[in-house]
Amino acid sequence: MAEDFIEQFNIRSPVYVDPARILYKALGFNASKMKMLSPSMVLSGMKAAKKGFIQGKLQGDPWQLGGVVLLHPSGEIPYVYRSAFAGDHPDVDDVIARLV
Repeated sequence: MAEDFIEQFNIRSPVYVDPARILYKALGFNASKMKMLSPSMVLSGMKAAKKGFIQGKLQGDPWQLGGVVLLHPSGEIPYVYRSAFAGDHPDVDDVIARLV
């Protein structure tokens, strides 16, 4: 899945994977059928489709919710965002502000 992600978005920085989802679980992320099958997910899907994003082939756990974690080289975690439902993303400006 990581290879597809790297290719699709032309990622040039290191990408680390955790197939056993040990870190995913330790950070309090989860998978939920109810949160994936919500009205919010449908609305988010429609918004994404309008922008040209479409669902590709299904890979991994389809019920897994995502998020964003920033990890400083010192080991500090200055920012964690756990998606509440499919299509729930943090404000990009907020994430960028935490990078400094």
